[in-house]
Amino acid sequence: MLKAFNSGLETGAYQWSGYASINYLWVCFFGNESLPKATEIADKFIPVLSKVDRNMLAYHLLNKNAIAQLTNPPETAGEPETFINEQQLLEFAKSSADLTTAFVIYLYKLTQANWFGEVDRALEYALKGAEFLKGGAGHFVNPVFRFHHAIALAAACTKASDSECKLYLKQLNISLDKFRDLAEHCPANYLHKYSLIQAEIARLSGDNYAAAQYYDWAIASALKNGFLQNAALANELASRFYIAQNRCNLAKIYLNDARFCYIEWGATAKVHQLEQSHPDWFNTISDEPIAITTTASTAADVNIFDLKTVIKASQAISSEIVLEKLLKKLLHIILENAGAQSGCILLEREGYLFVEVSDSDQQDYAIFEELQPVKKNCQVPLSIVNYVARTQAPLVLSDVTQETLYQFDTYIQNYQPKSVMCAPIVYQGKSIGIVYLENNLVTGAFTREGLTLLEMLTAQAAIAIANARFYAGEQDKSRQLAESLENLQKSQVELAQKEEEYRSIFESVADGLTLVDLETGKMVAANPVVCEVYGYCLEEFLSLSPLDLLHPNYVHLFDEFIATVSSRQEFYCQTVVLRKDGTEFDIELKAKFFEYRGKPHALSISRDISQRKAAEQALQTSEAQLREKAENLEAILIELQQTQAQLVQTEKISQLGQLVAGVAHEVNNPISFISGNLHHVQEYIADLIKLVNLYQERFPEPGAEIEREIESIELEYLLADLPKTTASMKMGIDRIRDIMQSLRNYSRSDSLEKRAVDIHEGIETTLMILSHRLKAKHNRPAIKIIKHYGELSTLKCHPGQINQVFMNLIANAIDAVEESNAGKTYAEIEQNPNTIMISTAGVCQQEPEIIDTIVIQIADNGLGMPESIRQKLFQPFFTTKAEGKGTGLGLSICYQIVTERHGGTLECLSSLEGGTEFAICIPM
Repeated sequence: MLKAFNSGLETGAYQWSGYASINYLWVCFFGNESLPKATEIADKFIPVLSKVDRNMLAYHLLNKNAIAQLTNPPETAGEPETFINEQQLLEFAKSSADLTTAFVIYLYKLTQANWFGEVDRALEYALKGAEFLKGGAGHFVNPVFRFHHAIALAAACTKASDSECKLYLKQLNISLDKFRDLAEHCPANYLHKYSLIQAEIARLSGDNYAAAQYYDWAIASALKNGFLQNAALANELASRFYIAQNRCNLAKIYLNDARFCYIEWGATAKVHQLEQSHPDWFNTISDEPIAITTTASTAADVNIFDLKTVIKASQAISSEIVLEKLLKKLLHIILENAGAQSGCILLEREGYLFVEVSDSDQQDYAIFEELQPVKKNCQVPLSIVNYVARTQAPLVLSDVTQETLYQFDTYIQNYQPKSVMCAPIVYQGKSIGIVYLENNLVTGAFTREGLTLLEMLTAQAAIAIANARFYAGEQDKSRQLAESLENLQKSQVELAQKEEEYRSIFESVADGLTLVDLETGKMVAANPVVCEVYGYCLEEFLSLSPLDLLHPNYVHLFDEFIATVSSRQEFYCQTVVLRKDGTEFDIELKAKFFEYRGKPHALSISRDISQRKAAEQALQTSEAQLREKAENLEAILIELQQTQAQLVQTEKISQLGQLVAGVAHEVNNPISFISGNLHHVQEYIADLIKLVNLYQERFPEPGAEIEREIESIELEYLLADLPKTTASMKMGIDRIRDIMQSLRNYSRSDSLEKRAVDIHEGIETTLMILSHRLKAKHNRPAIKIIKHYGELSTLKCHPGQINQVFMNLIANAIDAVEESNAGKTYAEIEQNPNTIMISTAGVCQQEPEIIDTIVIQIADNGLGMPESIRQKLFQPFFTTKAEGKGTGLGLSICYQIVTERHGGTLECLSSLEGGTEFAICIPM
């Protein structure tokens, strides 16, 4: 959802960004995040949404209100902070038929009432919110509402009358059936909700044993899957259950658990309520301090004038359905708030843009009766309008006359406008028109904030324009139908004379026709088609009531049918009806008022649309199957790419291991030979030195020739330096042998089973192998290795694979610091030397004081990398190195080794000019 949010911002699909942000926030608030975390997340979204999507901003502010209610500390004076006026927003939602906003408001009110144990208010909000349940259709918060609705019903049964209690229990059982299906498909999210509803029904039924079990199951499932708020609610309900049985000791345990869950969730206000209601029931051991930081969002205060303007404009726009009046009102609102002198609205008709309404002095509006395409109209600059129509992007120009791109436009040359703002009107991703504004007095009259306001107004207007066009079309159809009906009524005298002729027409129509008496609700006439469709003869059909033909779920439509047609309005619906044999089928029905023999009737036209419905269902099923196949193919492709990468890297490592092992073996033999003989050479040299010393003692005067030779070869220095030289050679041979042994150990293949190894030995072996790259060179000093090793026990792993990870990460770190040296002198690098820091530590993740994870961090002080590259680092075949210097498989394989083979994590932290750090976490 975060990716969807960022993607929407990048592509301009701000509405989808808003949807993604509120869904993510709902997942946090109603899911497994704490309230402080949910507050932090909301505060990150609010500044962006205040600019791009005010509708979704309202949902975030509602969430902030709810969090403030739950987290308001008891010592705070007055009511909790309010970020948006819920009542004002609710009234606006109801007036504009915004079912979703009304549903969300009642959802928060219902959940708050349940958490604070306000039974009457919870039931009230549940019943009111149920009226707007369609607004939550398709959202995962719909089951959240149904769950809290069920909890409210169960609580209300305690004080309800017998008849009310029966009704509530019936609704509870319906909810139980729905949550049974949800729990079967997704137990992690719904099993605890299903169990808690079962517990409440068992409590109301007097089955105390079953109720106790279901409460415990609900608590366990909620805690297992991180729903702290629901675990707290289940504990609190269980406590009330045991209080009612006078089992206070047991009730005290559950209430303590409820308090702990609310503390963990961060609901300090609820914790305070529990402590006030039962001051002697809680443990005296102090809890950890609860740090709840409720940050007051400035989004409710910033641009509040714009928000009020948008709400006012939305009400004005949505209240108008006649296109001509709508456009006039819309242009007035835009000119009033955008700081423009004049402007016009252009709409697309049959592929061409037409100027529909214009204003030159903010008072007189011109509605063009004889529309002409904009290319033949001189009311707007064609170059600017064509640019916005082509790019579908808004355009703000501070001084048009200084813009080279538009200086040759005829309109601009003639009228010399200064500031111009032009924006598309987009409906369902398609441009349906353009708003053009100008100011001839000052330059820079239009600001970026003004453009944001204009975009929000045009977004509202797009929906209203589409509705107005639809309404106009329906009006034309209704007018035509009304004219036909009027003509039909005028011909009643003729109809009486030619009744048989009209009846033959009535009976020969391809659609089903039925005449219904509006006073009695009975069918008085029907053509053969409708009788055949339903499977009755005419006598049988007319003896039935329309209610006998309707499916039980749709009987409410009959009252609507009678009321609508009686008011002389057209009635339309799609419904499910029953044949004589009891089978169901879909029909489309239209009805008009018709005066027959001096009495009001409804003439209904019905058509069997079962095949069309089946075709639509088949199409949806086919599309779902195609999507599933596409997803499967994509998953297979990804798997193939990973397998290919693994095979390439495995082959590469295998060949490298064979080569290194062979070289180590070949070099080891002569090294062993030299090392063994050096020992004898040292003994021979010692004997010779001893003999020379003995000769010097016996023959102190060896003669002039020998004296010259002694002086020539510097015998005294030779005798002192020769043992040192052989000792140094021995040390070098031992060093070469250690390196060869390291190479052999590094190239040794892993067994199928893990074995315990010292991680530090693997790191040291890798550093020894790479020591030639760390040494000083002519153009840079040596790379410093800083080690911070913690005290670690052995780690059970595949050592060869782990060494491969160390080799790749340290080699990449060397590459990174060497790349950062580009353009620097030797002295400059010495001032800020190349450094690689390697640290290890054991951490406790599951239980305190028990080290269960080893963390290895490898960091460099290179150039770092941008976020766009960091996100792709572990993708197979992605590399930033020059062609021929990298395959793009190293980090991908490292990631698989750490995560898949060892169940750990591999993360990269980097920023430009900030270096790069890789963190490896491996469970012990």
